[in-house]
Amino acid sequence: MAAFAVNIDSFRAYRKTYGEMATCTLVKKLARRFDELLEKEPLSMLVYNQHGQYSLLVGHDDDIYIRELAEGMVQAVNKLNILHATSKYYDRVTISIGVTLNTASLFTTKRNLMKKAEKLKTTAVELGQNRVCID
Repeated sequence: MAAFAVNIDSFRAYRKTYGEMATCTLVKKLARRFDELLEKEPLSMLVYNQHGQYSLLVGHDDDIYIRELAEGMVQAVNKLNILHATSKYYDRVTISIGVTLNTASLFTTKRNLMKKAEKLKTTAVELGQNRVCID
């Protein structure tokens, strides 16, 4: 099992610049794109949590596959080429992802499941956004 914490970089600045309608469209567009990438993965669940953040669980234990999936998500958002004039580092919408592998056991709580992925996502954002950090 792999847990992903996904952040839309500079989300608040995007919402302030482009408004609620454009922000809702952005969130939906990214969710659709992520769903397309996960189409072949039967054991996955994507959830929009709050203000520009998604959580993703993938029932897969191949480290290389998980890394490629995370990098593919970042590249897919880049290819959408969505303008973001007020982004801190880029002029396009980007995402940062934290991924932790082999996170679930019989005694794992949902809070602990995502905690490490959230920390890694924060590291990705602090390192300049538009990247993946994996444990």
